Amino acid sequence: MKIKHFILLLNLIIVAVLTLFFYFIYIDQRDKLVAVIKDNIKKDLLESSFIAGKYLNSNKDIYSLRPLFDRKIAKNELIKGFVLSQNDKVLFISGDAKLSIPSGDNVKHNIYNITLKDLMEKEAYEIPIYVYDNGKKIKYNLFIFLNKEELKELFGNLKFKYLTTYMFLLIVVFVLFNYIIQKYLTNPLIELREYAKRKGFEPKKLFIKELNDIKNVLNLQLPII
Repeated sequence: MKIKHFILLLNLIIVAVLTLFFYFIYIDQRDKLVAVIKDNIKKDLLESSFIAGKYLNSNKDIYSLRPLFDRKIAKNELIKGFVLSQNDKVLFISGDAKLSIPSGDNVKHNIYNITLKDLMEKEAYEIPIYVYDNGKKIKYNLFIFLNKEELKELFGNLKFKYLTTYMFLLIVVFVLFNYIIQKYLTNPLIELREYAKRKGFEPKKLFIKELNDIKNVLNLQLPII
């Protein structure tokens, strides 16, 4: 194998190792971000359903819930709004006034198992609320809608951050690695080859011991011109 082919192989190995390294770090950070968002969804839905359940059980004006939900939306830019419904009828909307009850395929019902695919594809996340009126069990549904644009920007920024860091580090490693190889291996080998052909300019003391040994052998074998 020629030296240039060997160096090319080393460069490819460096690319592969750095790519795998950054890929796994990125996946780990992405999964942690998904976990944080998932925990926030669970927390907001559980807290909101608990508050809504108390209001519904006490027969208070349900519209008095809206300020509480509005504050949650104001504190979290990932939340687009809430919808409370019963029997496919919207009781009230907090946040974006255009929200409505989403279709079944666009709803995530199991809020304890939310994936990245769910975050990107599902329109809303739902939790049931049960109250009792004269011993009769009544079911309500509370939906939380996420701001898809904010989500895409959040994950896009994470990807951009790791991609730019990866490219910067890759360039630095390439330049440094090839500079060292060129200075301490390739150039000295070229000098030794020329020195072996004709005993002219003798290479200075070489950094790599084995190259110095080769030079010393050449000094013993080559005739003095």
